[in-house]
Amino acid sequence: MLLLLAGREEPMDDKTRTCRCGALYGRRLVLSEAPEMGTFACIVCGEVIESFNTLFVPKYRLLVGPVRAHQP
Repeated sequence: MLLLLAGREEPMDDKTRTCRCGALYGRRLVLSEAPEMGTFACIVCGEVIESFNTLFVPKYRLLVGPVRAHQP
């Protein structure tokens, strides 16, 4: 099964997703009783990372935030 991810298709078994801003998320699939439809957006920049309409609902957890340049 493939999911639509920000305009591209990727295998469903991926364990992580990276946003364009550099934030890294852990991802797992949870079986729902009924199909769920929704999106997941980055909590750092608001970019939509994944849209879904499935029984296997993705759940995300921020692992690493984007790296920022050191300010002297």
